Parts: sequence; structure tokens; C-alpha cells
Amino acid sequence: MSDIQTEQVTETPVETTATETATETTQETTQETTQHDTSWVPKRISEITAARRKAEEERDALRAEIERLKSATPADSAQTTTAAPPQDIEKLADALAERKLNDREMNRKIAAINEAGAKEFGDDFEKSVQNLNMAGIGGPDFLKVLTSIDGAEKVVTYLGKPEHLNEALRIGSLDPVQMGIEMVKLSEKANKAFAKQVSKVPPPIDPVTSRGNAGGDGVEPDPSDQKAWIAWRNKNARKKR
Repeated sequence: MSDIQTEQVTETPVETTATETATETTQETTQETTQHDTSWVPKRISEITAARRKAEEERDALRAEIERLKSATPADSAQTTTAAPPQDIEKLADALAERKLNDREMNRKIAAINEAGAKEFGDDFEKSVQNLNMAGIGGPDFLKVLTSIDGAEKVVTYLGKPEHLNEALRIGSLDPVQMGIEMVKLSEKANKAFAKQVSKVPPPIDPVTSRGNAGGDGVEPDPSDQKAWIAWRNKNARKKR
């Protein structure tokens, strides 16, 4: 406030100060708008960390329960009124085995997506994966849907771009059914987007060959056409004289 009052007492025009202030404000606003909003990052990291801890606790509890039931003695069974029958123990063991099998299959599919993405898009794919991980996108439901669609490496590369992270967050927050519908739509969208990029690359220039007669445009004919090649050679030899 004191600066503005001093300028009014002197002969410096107020309009100049206002103009400079407006210019600085416009520049600051422009800089702010060009930066991507990352205020959601700490919250998403906390959410994904909590979800991971909960899943680990549930897994450990299931394993502990199976081990307890397996090691239970007849005396222990008599003392407890809620002892599980052998059938329940088998069901728990089967469930754990099936879960391990599903995890291995999921890891295999994810590895295939990573390999295809690195091969087709290189560093762009790696950057997209990092951006999605930073945003906390990639839970069990998301990965299950991702591994069930065609062109998953294109979807990852597309969603992981900074300008598409808001769309990725929206899709990642949907229920599995809606997420599957949106991911199928996005797969088509990503395919079209990357197809346009490929179409912008100019086609390779075909080498110029000539199989015509010797008196044509002066280009060396195919040596397999001996008559034309000899005539071309003789013609060029006369020109050099």
C-alpha cells in the first residue's frame, strides 16, 4: 500500500503501475495453468498404501488360520466349540492355491503388456507407467480389466500421458463393470490416436530403377537386360568422347 501512495505523490503515472501489475498477474496465471495439477498425488498415495496394507493383512490372516487349523490337536478341537471340519480346511487350502495360481497368471499377462509396450513405444511407455503409479492407478480391478482387453500397451501409454491422467483417475474409480466398458472404449480411442501418429510419417522413397530401352532417360538399366545395358553403356561412352 505504501508503494502505491508514493507513486501517486510523484509524477509516475498510476496507469503504468497497474499495467505492470496486470502483466505480472497474467504471466503468473499463465504459468499456473500450464502446470498440471498434482495436489491429488499425496492423497492417492495414501489410499493405495492403505489398500495394499489391508490386502497383506487379510492374506496373512488367511494363512495363519490355515496353519492353525492344520496344527490343531484333538484336545484343542474338544476345547473349542467353533472348530472347523476337515472339509473347511480343504476349502481354505484350495482357495489359497487358486489365489496363488491367479496371481501367477496375472503377473504373466502384465509382463507381456510391459514387453509389448517397451517394444512399441519405448520411453513413452515407461513414462506413462511411472505417471500412473504416481497417481495410484493400478489396483487389482484395474489390472484385471487391463489384462482382458486388446492393445493394453496402447491404453497404458495413452492414459499415462500428463494430459490424460484425470481421465485415468476417473476410470480407476469406477466399479469393475463400468471400468471394463470404459476401458474397451478407450482401447479403440487409443488405437486411433496412435494410428494417426504413424500415418504422419512419410513413406520411404523407393529406389529409382530403369528397365527400359537405352535411349530413354539416361538411367542405367537393369544389368539382367543385357541388350539394353550394352546399348546404354555404348551411348554413355560416346558422350564421354
